[in-house]
Amino acid sequence: MSHSSVMSQCSPLDGLPLDDLPLSVQLPTPWGICQLEYHAHTQPLLATLTYGFIDTQLGRLRITLMEQSLVKLAIVYEKDSDERDRDDINGGETAIDDAGSSKTLRDDAAIHRWYQHHFQSKAIPLLKLMVVGTEFQHRVWQGLLLQQAENFPGLKPTTYSQLAEKIAMPRSVRAVANALGANPIAIIIPCHQVLRSDGTLGGYRWGISTKRKLLALVETDWGASVSGFPETSDFSEVSDFYKRAEAGVVV
Repeated sequence: MSHSSVMSQCSPLDGLPLDDLPLSVQLPTPWGICQLEYHAHTQPLLATLTYGFIDTQLGRLRITLMEQSLVKLAIVYEKDSDERDRDDINGGETAIDDAGSSKTLRDDAAIHRWYQHHFQSKAIPLLKLMVVGTEFQHRVWQGLLLQQAENFPGLKPTTYSQLAEKIAMPRSVRAVANALGANPIAIIIPCHQVLRSDGTLGGYRWGISTKRKLLALVETDWGASVSGFPETSDFSEVSDFYKRAEAGVVV
């Protein structure tokens, strides 16, 4: 099935029930091309969730699964004896899974096996995402995925205002930014690709330095590529690249 046919069936703009047909797109990630299957849920996941920590080239990640489906990917930006991620610091245990599960189990070994199977093999992995959020949040997150899929196999930046236009809510720029800040699956749902209209970075839930690092990835050991990206991690040049990309100068 072509990307265009997938997007026409699963667009968040066509009134489909959120908990019905999944959105299916292919996107480049720091680990290579991934096939994403996005299942939208507006109600809590009434299942036991497994979570664990893993150290990667992108830093320490906390991954939460429902069976083999990805529920949350969090970037650990502050480590202490409890290995708390940002949500733990802000909201305690109830904010860790963000999916409403009444039970979570830590199993680092299971998370390592899942990570190796999906991100360290040569085949294109199928990532099943079980995403819990409001209808508006899903509209934003799915809109972003669709917008990025239109540029497959590369990546192209967008802005908060462009994304608001994409989901047919041009006056909701601030609400769009808030929804991106609540994105439960970092990196895979690429909210780091969204900038301010002037080309500056804007905010990022996991810290501006992390956003800068993600944007500065070119062709790495993981096989992802961003066509036309400058081979630099200097912020001024990265910002200039995105300004030129927004103007249509970079292809």
